[in-house]
Amino acid sequence: MFKRLIAASVVFAALVAACAGAGSTPAPTAAPVTIAPPTAAPASPVTLAYTVSLAPAGFFVGSNGHTLYAFDKDTAGTSNCQSSQCVTNWPALTLQGGVQLAIGAGLTETDFATITRDDGSAQVTFNDVPLYYFAGDTAVGDTNGDGVGGIWHLATKTTVPPAASNAPSAPASAPASAPASAAAGVCYDAHYQVIPCPSASAAAGSPAADATTVTVASVGYLVGPTGLTLYEYDKDTTPDSSACSGDCAANWPALAVAAGSTVTIGTGLDQEDFATFIRSDDSATQVTYYGKPLYSFAGDQAAGDTTGDGIGGFWHLAKPQ
Repeated sequence: MFKRLIAASVVFAALVAACAGAGSTPAPTAAPVTIAPPTAAPASPVTLAYTVSLAPAGFFVGSNGHTLYAFDKDTAGTSNCQSSQCVTNWPALTLQGGVQLAIGAGLTETDFATITRDDGSAQVTFNDVPLYYFAGDTAVGDTNGDGVGGIWHLATKTTVPPAASNAPSAPASAPASAPASAAAGVCYDAHYQVIPCPSASAAAGSPAADATTVTVASVGYLVGPTGLTLYEYDKDTTPDSSACSGDCAANWPALAVAAGSTVTIGTGLDQEDFATFIRSDDSATQVTYYGKPLYSFAGDQAAGDTTGDGIGGFWHLAKPQ
């Protein structure tokens, strides 16, 4: 047994010598790893949340890049777009939650301020002119609201409060600056409000008695005599009666025919589905389809435009049934 212990000791000593001796080979060491300094991620474009900025084309835009407008019926420091329909179509540019005004390059901060609207919100003004978006603008660069009703215009550095002396007391027809869609078949009342002109239908472009009043466009919705898209209003819940008046009527002109005229229709439609009624606000003769009043949209500037579809969740294309 003693000899076995000695042999084991000799073997152990040999192993130690092999590991620790001067001539021994050191255990392999992992090669040093060089860690490159982190590479900074590409800087994202800085978007400054300006309340109002100046677009390259010269008009004002809000923090979302959408076009801003001024309303001819406003007065200095006062918004006259307070009704639910007007607010739906023309949302005010407001500051939320105590956010401060931030003005972009090329504009003077002292030209901007806020006023308190009827609902308590703080609306931004330029030289005392309240500023608005247009619900018909769906993308940056859209200017569909310019000229609507002859009373909505792009807000620019030259915008000033409308002078009462410059507004005609009872203009007979739409001003030259109004788009054709707003000028067709409408006039202005003493309050510079757009109304149908049944007595001047021929001059304004309303259909004559033998003209086709309603046809079906190739894409499947109804169009009026000039080819402009026709719409229905969800709030018109009483047959042969319109719930769209005042500011609403300025933005959504009724499809009207001259008193006593017959509604004529195009291929694919049934005469019995169309009728007329006398509007209560201006006595115009408005056309209905299955009892629903028909309207055009002042934001549509050419045949094929459908910028009014879905506005406010209440307006929709009128389609054949």
